[in-house]
Amino acid sequence: MRFHVPDRKIDVSLSWRHTEIMRGVSIVLIMLHNLFHLYPTVCHECEFTYSPGLTKLFFEKMQNPDGYIFYHIISFLGWFGVPVFIFLSGYGLTRRYDSVESGSQSNRNTFDKWSFIRRNWIKLFQLMLLGVGIFLLDQIINDLLSGGGIRWKNVAGILIPLTELNDTVQLWLATIPGVYWYFGLAFEFYIFYAFCVHGRRQRWMWIFTVVCFGAFLLLRKYPPISAEPLGFEEYMRHNFIGWMLPFACGVWLGRLRRMNLWVAISIVIASILLFIPLQGSVYTWQLSAVCAIIIIMAIALLFVRIPYWGDLWGWIGRLSAYLFVAHPIVRHLSRFLTFANPYRHPVLPSLDQTFLYITLAFLGALLYRYINRFLFFSKR
Repeated sequence: MRFHVPDRKIDVSLSWRHTEIMRGVSIVLIMLHNLFHLYPTVCHECEFTYSPGLTKLFFEKMQNPDGYIFYHIISFLGWFGVPVFIFLSGYGLTRRYDSVESGSQSNRNTFDKWSFIRRNWIKLFQLMLLGVGIFLLDQIINDLLSGGGIRWKNVAGILIPLTELNDTVQLWLATIPGVYWYFGLAFEFYIFYAFCVHGRRQRWMWIFTVVCFGAFLLLRKYPPISAEPLGFEEYMRHNFIGWMLPFACGVWLGRLRRMNLWVAISIVIASILLFIPLQGSVYTWQLSAVCAIIIIMAIALLFVRIPYWGDLWGWIGRLSAYLFVAHPIVRHLSRFLTFANPYRHPVLPSLDQTFLYITLAFLGALLYRYINRFLFFSKR
């Protein structure tokens, strides 16, 4: 007996609500990760550089769980919210600006690259400005109170994200706070999209992605230069070269539109099964980010069908840009609380203390959004 499986095509376009839920889930993972991974008692992540030792430690913790299993999981895996944002950036840009057939000459002529870059530079600058100002004020006050004078290198590290080219100098000048490195990465992808993706065939993007993947593995083993505070491998992961795969997947899905149902189901199942095993080798480590994107996409498709629950995560997603800027401020200023300084109190925060951190982050994001809109949008 032969069974016939219908060749059913489904729409794989993500609605605005789906993308909001994906952002909501991802930003909560990032916020918790950025708190937990400060503590020396948890498994640290392999976000910017692959460490077989850290990966082995995580596998051991999973096989022999202790009372901190939740913290281990979030600390080691929470950074996977970052490739989701990169994926959504590629997807969103493609759906918004690829208004006609990819590769069309008219599409290239109607898209003003420099206006696009300038508009997004201003958007990121306005989003960061208040946060950078808070960190700058805190740094100057601490320097003056310590009596050692203003440490200008730290001041430069705080101001450099406003250029949105901060990741290009990360070998020599670290971004403060470290979380703001992402805005430089986002700006690099805006430039890459404008000049290398919009109105062009996908094959060139995929060729470049493969080249970046191979270059990362090669230069990881034979770095051309060595400098502080970052190694060259970590430097590549602070720039778009180290994150091309999630962005390319976003562009691909944005142009795909439809897919066979059983292929889509198979991809989700394979992603769930391969997500952890792919992290066992430096050669497959970056591929696990694609699995994380697909898993969070599937979670969003599930959440959207649950009354009120999907609305909650969608609201968080709409607030995600402000949470991204505000939560490092809350984490930094919470050092005045007894539970939140991992260097003085290496014991992990309890769940109610973690809830307090999340609550303060949301309140800070709401206040940040209100002030930001008042400063930049009230007169429009």
